[in-house]
Amino acid sequence: MDLTLIIHIGGGIVTLCAGTFAIAARKGSRPHKRAGYVFVGGMLTMAAPGGAVSFLADKPFDVMSTWLTAYMVLSGWLSFRCATKSVAIGLMVLGGGCFIGYLLAEFYSVLTNVRATDAPPGAGYVFATILGLALFGDFKHQTNDRTIRQKTIRHLWRMCFGLFIASVSFFGARPHLFPDWMQTYGILLGLSVAPVVVMAYWRFELRLRTDRKL
Repeated sequence: MDLTLIIHIGGGIVTLCAGTFAIAARKGSRPHKRAGYVFVGGMLTMAAPGGAVSFLADKPFDVMSTWLTAYMVLSGWLSFRCATKSVAIGLMVLGGGCFIGYLLAEFYSVLTNVRATDAPPGAGYVFATILGLALFGDFKHQTNDRTIRQKTIRHLWRMCFGLFIASVSFFGARPHLFPDWMQTYGILLGLSVAPVVVMAYWRFELRLRTDRKL
């Protein structure tokens, strides 16, 4: 195993552990915040070498996925922080570049019948839609004063999406690393989509709370 792969795997392990701890910890507590810092660092550590390997392997779709991951976790991390205008614009440019890239990748595959990745057809449209929603939220975040509830929702779904990318990349994309019974009984699928379930739960929970209780 070369150093790049070791760093990528190590970042992924840290991400899954820190993300799970952040979910289990009381929201807003010091352990939750510290786990969040480690989670963001792990995501970036996982994404950077993964993007480099994808670039060298001539897989532009996968390179954009690493940019998407970095954009989502960083913008989610900054939900409760006063980022400078240049940082906010830089993140929006990064997200916008990924948005255009995913659409171009799908158009290219339609025209040439050649996939730039092993992702199923239409995956680029799904990611582009998610990015479109995130970019719209970024614009609103910059132009309007947001309530605590809105900031929490922004933070919640972006962080959970980043954890979802990590869990799918590990449990869903590499079933051969696990016993057959975990795949047979749907355990790997459950672990892959668990962040989405958590996101849905907390989104419902936030609807029942007022800003004063957050």
